Amino acid sequence: MRQQAQPFKPLLSYPDKIIRLLYLQINQQYAHLQQIKAVLPSNLRDHALHCVLKNKKLILYTDSASWASQLRFYGKAIQSVFEPETSIPFEVQVKVIEMPTNALADPNRKTNNPSQAVADEINKYSQRISDPQLKNALLKLGATLSRLNTKRE
Repeated sequence: MRQQAQPFKPLLSYPDKIIRLLYLQINQQYAHLQQIKAVLPSNLRDHALHCVLKNKKLILYTDSASWASQLRFYGKAIQSVFEPETSIPFEVQVKVIEMPTNALADPNRKTNNPSQAVADEINKYSQRISDPQLKNALLKLGATLSRLNTKRE
């Protein structure tokens, strides 16, 4: 006869008070985040990732700088959510969390550099340019492409 598997004991059933406190803080932050998302427009809700309310500051985390600038416009609306809970005025700060991209995670990723013929053509063309600033930029580009092509070989 097979023995019945013992179920795992829930994390909060252990006597460690620190774990309980951390778990309660996580739940509180999640509840605050849901309140914040309720006042945001639908296109911004998915970009409000995490929040921390501590002392006189609410830090809202997002995934890019462009979404952060848009979230800052809703600072007053976010403050109004917490007015009944906190009698102390606080500031809303939006920070960006750097999310890993697939391009950085792929170690076999290769760059697609232009050939040496393209670098030579840029160098030839730069000799015919009369604007010194543009000529200098094209010469630098041609030199960089040539250097990258010699490394690749």
